[in-house]
Amino acid sequence: MHAEKLTETIQKINEERIRIESDSKNNPLMQMYAKVKFLADFYRDTSSLDRTKQVSLELFTSPDFHTHTFLNMMANPITSFSFLAFPTFEIRAVPQLLHPKNPGLSKTEKNLIAYTNAIHDFIHSGAGACMTCVYHVIELFDDTPNHKCKGKRIV
Repeated sequence: MHAEKLTETIQKINEERIRIESDSKNNPLMQMYAKVKFLADFYRDTSSLDRTKQVSLELFTSPDFHTHTFLNMMANPITSFSFLAFPTFEIRAVPQLLHPKNPGLSKTEKNLIAYTNAIHDFIHSGAGACMTCVYHVIELFDDTPNHKCKGKRIV
């Protein structure tokens, strides 16, 4: 999501989560359908997406436990990950970890944390402020297993 759209997007996602969960309190199937429909409609227009970034949460790393992902990012700050579907995409990126309690965060970094947590909470319910990883995209490949692609660089 482009930085200038983050505040508006976070508000919309949080409001919609509350509305859907209230309207479908005793019907988990209806709730899931409403959430999937909202996301499909909401992201149909991709013009506000920032294609130079991919975000996720680093849920399980803590001061007492470091995940393999976290340790790998500390040892080699270039990462590669894939979305296994048809087509299959591989993203190479430089990860940036953002901790919600870091007093030195910029407004955009705070909004990236809020956005990533809002999307997570929209799907899984609840409210949280977990560490966010912003992957700054270096290269994008089409890794679809067919004779045309197999690692063809897109960006």
